[in-house]
Amino acid sequence: MARNVNQTPLEEYFKDLKPTLHKMTPESCTAIAVKLDNLSEYATTDQIVATFKKLLEEQYTMQIMGANIKRGKELKTRKVNKVHPVLGQGREATVSFVLHG
Repeated sequence: MARNVNQTPLEEYFKDLKPTLHKMTPESCTAIAVKLDNLSEYATTDQIVATFKKLLEEQYTMQIMGANIKRGKELKTRKVNKVHPVLGQGREATVSFVLHG
């Protein structure tokens, strides 16, 4: 894999994390920034980078869990008619017969 001359090892490291970073909410990013700010006073760069990756995974997991809980609560409150369900366009119930000839 060719590497740019101007690209530092940290940029190469963060390139793998960009897809996850783009999925993060502003609240999750803020939580990570606050924790890293507290750590930056006494930690080395290597420790900060390792901690950043762990915090990113932790916050992303918490974000997904929060979304799943919210979705579950919405599903519980939604009324569903199980006897005569309302089906969307193209999902109407059909009856078909197979003729043996």
